[in-house]
Amino acid sequence: MPRVVLAEVRYTDTVEEHIRDKHPPLTARKVTQALIYARGVQASWEDDPVHGHQVAAFATTVDGIVFKAYLHPVNPNDPDEGSFDLKTAFPLMTGNQED
Repeated sequence: MPRVVLAEVRYTDTVEEHIRDKHPPLTARKVTQALIYARGVQASWEDDPVHGHQVAAFATTVDGIVFKAYLHPVNPNDPDEGSFDLKTAFPLMTGNQED
């Protein structure tokens, strides 16, 4: 499968509120910055029976929070364009993170 390029990541106020309230210390802004600018981002396409064709991405924020995010292409007719809508993100438990 071709490499996923995350050139632009958008999010709504609703997504920001959900991530901030349900998955602290993440915020949509921290997630977006990590997905676009961080080294070592791993992103790949997957087909979900409920959510359809989407990108699952793993990255680390500037303050060291490892997370998984789900994104949908802005233009479903051209998913390789590089523009995505952030749908959710949540921190992953790692041995390096403090409580």
